[in-house]
Amino acid sequence: MKTVIFTAQPFGFGPVSKAIAIAEQISNATRIFFGTGVALDLAKIHDFEQVYELSHDDVPQISSLLQNSDVFINVMDFPLIDIAAQTKCTSVLVDSLFWWWPTIPQQTHLADIYFCQDFIQPITDRIRKDNMHNAQVITPIITKHFNKGENINQAIINFGGCDGRVQNSFILVGKNSNYPFVILKLLLPILKKHFESILVTGRECVMDQCQSKFADDQVQYKMLSPKQMLSELHRSQVCFTTPGIQTFYDAADKLPLFFLPPSNHSHVDNLQLFADYKIATNYFDWQQVCRFPYNKCTTRQQKIDLVLSAIRQFSQNLQHQKVFMHKVKNFLVAKRSWPHHHNNQQKVLQKLGTNGAQQIVSAIDNFTSQRNQAMIFS
Repeated sequence: MKTVIFTAQPFGFGPVSKAIAIAEQISNATRIFFGTGVALDLAKIHDFEQVYELSHDDVPQISSLLQNSDVFINVMDFPLIDIAAQTKCTSVLVDSLFWWWPTIPQQTHLADIYFCQDFIQPITDRIRKDNMHNAQVITPIITKHFNKGENINQAIINFGGCDGRVQNSFILVGKNSNYPFVILKLLLPILKKHFESILVTGRECVMDQCQSKFADDQVQYKMLSPKQMLSELHRSQVCFTTPGIQTFYDAADKLPLFFLPPSNHSHVDNLQLFADYKIATNYFDWQQVCRFPYNKCTTRQQKIDLVLSAIRQFSQNLQHQKVFMHKVKNFLVAKRSWPHHHNNQQKVLQKLGTNGAQQIVSAIDNFTSQRNQAMIFS
């Protein structure tokens, strides 16, 4: 039996959700996950055979795991590529933000296979231009198997993994961000008039804080596994969500979306693209109410600081909040237009495809078979 090691960048639910979707396609193998933060949280409620809390500081333990494994599937935790390159296991890097990087992350050439997830902006030309010998373009990575219950009169508010850290940059709810609190304060009174139940989703530690501040019999606060999230999306009426790419892929063919304002810097770029390509026709953006010179930021920290500043301004400005609530109310009143918006979302997803996880597993099988064959005849 093979041993397959997984890890994912601990920023948002996107990277770890992709690791889980890939793991679900692998059978007859021991699947082990290691990581920290939001990635570890979600991995713990999936059915990995083993889960370890290991950070970049735990190099000896990580090296030991990789030395005794057959395949290492790394979703966007780029600093770990060097460690994997020093072992004999097949090193696989999965990148869902290839289109987004100003420059390609360092060391990607050290991976045996570098899977780059396609996006609205095609990425093939960039791969050719940079002559990336190990890169393969894949369609979006989406979990397809989940329970499909009967529809209920429920709205979802999804904050995703809006709390996390990448290297020295971080957003911590309750410390330097009050994003979910100000959004819930405005959204809940409106949605409670339109829906029998409201499901608020996000990281468990954030949901606990929200529960303590906004406890209500009509509202549930839960961190959901990817399969649970898909089931809830399937049976709900609408989803108000932060503009994460994975959420769009998961929800696009299931229900209409209203995009909440960015809670981190990557959401800013996502929402801009969603708007440019008419994917997001119902959304609220910081630029609609305040000065937001995002394009002038030259570092990740500057971008994060700008988003956090916009959140603080919004939480204190009643006029800005009224603009947000007006957009939400207009969206709810125009319920007859929801099928049209939903249809547009579906068309985008159909064009991109949804079998990225299967493509990855098939390519890994082919690569390892060829490598083993070469070893036999060497």
